[in-house]
Amino acid sequence: MSVDGLRTSDVTSLFVLTQDLVRQPLGRLSADTLTDLFALSELEDQLPKTLLRDLESFSRQMTREIGDLPLGSPLDEFLREMAAIPGRRVPATLRPVVLALDVRDGLSAEAAELIREMAGRWKDAPPERITLPKKQLKTIQRTEAPLRLQTPDRQEEMRKAAGTERVRSPRAPAAQRDERRPAWIRECLMDRLDEYGERGLKEAVLLAGLRHRSPFDDLTDAEVLAELRALKRDARVRFAAGRWIRVQKFVR
Repeated sequence: MSVDGLRTSDVTSLFVLTQDLVRQPLGRLSADTLTDLFALSELEDQLPKTLLRDLESFSRQMTREIGDLPLGSPLDEFLREMAAIPGRRVPATLRPVVLALDVRDGLSAEAAELIREMAGRWKDAPPERITLPKKQLKTIQRTEAPLRLQTPDRQEEMRKAAGTERVRSPRAPAAQRDERRPAWIRECLMDRLDEYGERGLKEAVLLAGLRHRSPFDDLTDAEVLAELRALKRDARVRFAAGRWIRVQKFVR
């Protein structure tokens, strides 16, 4: 498994992107993604505690699995992949884990050479500093109240500014005009929950994922939760232990 952009994603996106990755064994992850996740686990001042806890637990598990790699082809292949990663992208916490493999008995000549080569290259290449972007909140421009609600003086100002043009009342919000929203929300919810089967998804992660994917700039959690409750009433999803789960229907 390989996911691009982990070091440049905002926190909301990382909640979604890393949920499955941190539960994968070493053999299922590309070296690039492995190094990215180790690098993220070092960002104590930029990540919320829940996400940081998952990443730190992942790093500890990977440290054990790297140390337990069988000699021969599995270990050699892992070291080849690590050696191909630019030195600055290898985080400080992962470097000693890889270099510690040098003390293992029975290393192949290729493995020993790769470890020595990486040790020399990393010495002159300090890990790059990561600064995660902060998701920008969109500024909402206040709409002028309709003419009939203005004070007499303000009404006169608005008439002069508009000339002979009729002053119109504000249009209905996009959320009320666009009938595609409920259908899109439901379809996206069911697609997401399909991916996770009986494991389901935590509510906070599911909401964050919908906001991230949404083509609507003003999508709110309340809208998504309303559709989730409607799907629950239709017996298409269920809610248990803080997770939303798709109801699987079996046909004989």
